[in-house]
Amino acid sequence: MALETGTNPVRRGRQRHRRSTIRILEEAVHLLRLSSVSALICYYVGSLPFILGLLYFFSDMSRSAFAADHCGIAALGLALLYVWMKSWQSVFAVQIRHQIETKQMRGPTLSQLFILTANQSIIHASGFIVLPVALLLAIPFGWCFAFYQNATAMEDRQNQGLNTVCGRAWQQAQLWPQQNHILLSIFFVFGIVVFFNLAIALYVLPHALKKILGINTIFTLSGINALNTTFWATAAGITYLCIDPIVKTAYTLRCYYGEAIKTGDDIHTQLKRVILMGKALAPVILAASIMSLLNTGPAQAAETGVIETKPGNVRISPQTMNDAIEKVLEQRAFAWRLPRDVKKQKEKENPGPIAAAVKWIITKLGNLFDTLW
Repeated sequence: MALETGTNPVRRGRQRHRRSTIRILEEAVHLLRLSSVSALICYYVGSLPFILGLLYFFSDMSRSAFAADHCGIAALGLALLYVWMKSWQSVFAVQIRHQIETKQMRGPTLSQLFILTANQSIIHASGFIVLPVALLLAIPFGWCFAFYQNATAMEDRQNQGLNTVCGRAWQQAQLWPQQNHILLSIFFVFGIVVFFNLAIALYVLPHALKKILGINTIFTLSGINALNTTFWATAAGITYLCIDPIVKTAYTLRCYYGEAIKTGDDIHTQLKRVILMGKALAPVILAASIMSLLNTGPAQAAETGVIETKPGNVRISPQTMNDAIEKVLEQRAFAWRLPRDVKKQKEKENPGPIAAAVKWIITKLGNLFDTLW
């Protein structure tokens, strides 16, 4: 039947399990917000030295009179910094993968780090040729970009060879092309917005310091000449440091959901989260049960929300259970997707008469101090 209608059951299954692009972005931002400090340290320990080395190399090679004498050594050092960056970015992606799967985060051993570094240096060395050519051809760029991002995120298994990493990365790059290209478009537009905002901030901040504190810097003394190639390269480097963690997290999520079609890891992770949530509710239920055992009368049981139907048979009231569940859901780990409480917002927007009077007095005193200043 599948051959007659021209439909593929595997393709239908992949489309059914495809997450929307907005959901991938929301989950990526949420994972970064809840990620451990060690994961972010791993990323910036690897990326920051390369960006600083690249800016120095760019400035030195374009302005130094002795650039030709040490060009080879400088290029070799920059290549080593690039390998260093890609290795630590892969460690960052592995930690994000462990966070998705609610696994305990463990640092790689020395042998695992050596294999990871070898794989990443060989794979990403070809990116300098493949990605510019794919960008000129336009059409294959999305798949090639996804392949290199997936290769960074595929070092989640121990001692896997280069062929295994490349095979898994290319398989996931072919999955959900529409989602991949929409992600690329969003990151491109977002990157341009961040780039120009950073460029404006870098140019305006020195002039603001001169205007407010009277501090002269090289930017204020140079005037419009400060907008040189080094300035734009610095803005581009800071933009990369701001955008790339979200890109790595989003493509790690794509690989996780793509492989979960066959492995079912997403269902296993959801069950694990339900168990963890049950463990969080267990102390509340246990405390309510202990309180029910200490109660001696129906009136006291009604106050605590515990009802004793028969001797030895204790039932917790629905209101007590709902209060306990709401208390747990107010935690940061569960509240990011809940709707906002409109009633509380209205109460904040419409304060009482005493709060309004205090706010009026504070406003008037502030205006008075502004006038005296």
